[in-house]
Amino acid sequence: MQSLFQGSDESPDDVGLSIIPGRVTRFVSTVEARTRVPQIGWNGVTIVKSCPVTDFLTPVDSVYFVHSFCAMPNSANLDWALGVTDYSGQRYISIVQKGNVLATQFHPEKSGTVGLSLLKSFLDRSGSLDSIPNQVKMGPTTLEELHNYDTYPKTQLVKRVVACLDVRSNDQGDLIVTKGDQYDVRENGDEEGR
Repeated sequence: MQSLFQGSDESPDDVGLSIIPGRVTRFVSTVEARTRVPQIGWNGVTIVKSCPVTDFLTPVDSVYFVHSFCAMPNSANLDWALGVTDYSGQRYISIVQKGNVLATQFHPEKSGTVGLSLLKSFLDRSGSLDSIPNQVKMGPTTLEELHNYDTYPKTQLVKRVVACLDVRSNDQGDLIVTKGDQYDVRENGDEEGR
């Protein structure tokens, strides 16, 4: 998605494709927001206009992000904003769409069933997005409207528990699952791995 903009602070001397007005900037890490840069993890997307590709998304759906730079909405690119996400005290564009162009800041391929549904929805409509009018919600017309949390709710990071198990080899070279790197899988006096 970021390559569609005019440029990025990540590589300031390189020019973007300039399809979408605006520059991609680094997140500002603030003590008040108590967030870290990069954003790594699951967060929501607030859809701000209708598009048949994303009509299935609900406010409780979350997708996977890994990034330090983001595209901020401005009056020149507001008509591209399909979805926004909040992080580090900033509301940034997380999905762009206009005509047959659709791109995401998050990783749909790493976003579980929601991401797979998005990819399938896009492929099912490939080449036909610009012929389907946005009839339900046309999107915000001003930046003030976009930042109205009553109209477009704020997203939040999702806390997920990921179970981790260590796998190592025992004295015989067999792979075994252990709990922690200091755990010995053998009983006292027992030479057999368990």
